[in-house]
Amino acid sequence: FPSHDTPVENGMAVLDDHVRLPLSSVSTSLGEDGLGLASAKGIKPWPAGRIPYVLPEKFDYPNEWKVMVDAWGRAGVRWVPRVPSDQNYVIVETTADSACGVSQMTGMLGGAQRLTLKPKAKIGTCDMQRTIIHEAGHVMGFLHEHTRSDRDAYISVDLSRVRFPASVSQSQRTAKLEDLKKQTKLS
Repeated sequence: FPSHDTPVENGMAVLDDHVRLPLSSVSTSLGEDGLGLASAKGIKPWPAGRIPYVLPEKFDYPNEWKVMVDAWGRAGVRWVPRVPSDQNYVIVETTADSACGVSQMTGMLGGAQRLTLKPKAKIGTCDMQRTIIHEAGHVMGFLHEHTRSDRDAYISVDLSRVRFPASVSQSQRTAKLEDLKKQTKLS
């Protein structure tokens, strides 16, 4: 993590389809603790655990947003409505082009950064409560646990149980399983 074939969009490494990191912060080296737990260096935390935000005027998920604010609040993170003096903040927006949710940046970018959600009319199978909590985690600086460099010391992947959508051909499935074997070192 990341690899030479990590996609890049607008100068950002795109990890796991929706996590964005500046190329300068992406590292394949061990973390400072020597354990290799950090998948990226230079992720900026939000000062004092305070994250100002701006919601759209017509927001599809006010109840789900409140649950997220309360949930992360119990962990000591304060999501607060932006005031004019806040120079660093999150703009929450909805767009039909989005996956269930996408955070522009992992950690604090500086200035305005976006957290994009799919509009309610287009959610399909998205669980928006979980998506909002998950994307908020990325904004706070969390990466996915399955991308940890020490992951294989704690889990094993039974590739025979990996399911693919019906639209994926058998040759695509075989190629994807081969890629998974390489990534998980389970040949």
